[in-house]
Amino acid sequence: MPTTQITTLEMPQLIEKIRTVTDAGETFPLQVMGYSMNPTLGHARDTVYLVSEVQRSPKKGEIVFFVRPDGRGVLHRLIRILPDGSFLINGDGQCWTETICPEQIIAVVSHFRRKNQLISCDGHLYQMYVRFWNMLRPVRPVICKVMRSFGRKQKHQPQ
Repeated sequence: MPTTQITTLEMPQLIEKIRTVTDAGETFPLQVMGYSMNPTLGHARDTVYLVSEVQRSPKKGEIVFFVRPDGRGVLHRLIRILPDGSFLINGDGQCWTETICPEQIIAVVSHFRRKNQLISCDGHLYQMYVRFWNMLRPVRPVICKVMRSFGRKQKHQPQ
């Protein structure tokens, strides 16, 4: 059975490695860590595949990997391109938005792996999901609260 070596890097080294790999026209696999993109991407469950902005131009609906001013790298969805060219983004599991500059974007997600299934960000079903999930932004806080509550109940059920 083949194994995959997992490397842990500090954020500055990770960002530099992503830039180096994607600038060479290659794809960089990154395991999702964090809950801000739930339910689309699961913490320590899913892997995203990052490509350069040259390979995949950031546009509405795309998941981008960007760097915040404090140096943290984050995966969030681009929800609107503003008139000044900046981007309004947020995590699928969050209620608030933030604005980033194009220079903050390091890479764009082209596809992701969930439970050994590869999901293309260009697929019709995925695109429909993105449009539907974005339409639900006004009521997502309630949806996320119900989903978290349901998840807690599932964990505590005897097997």
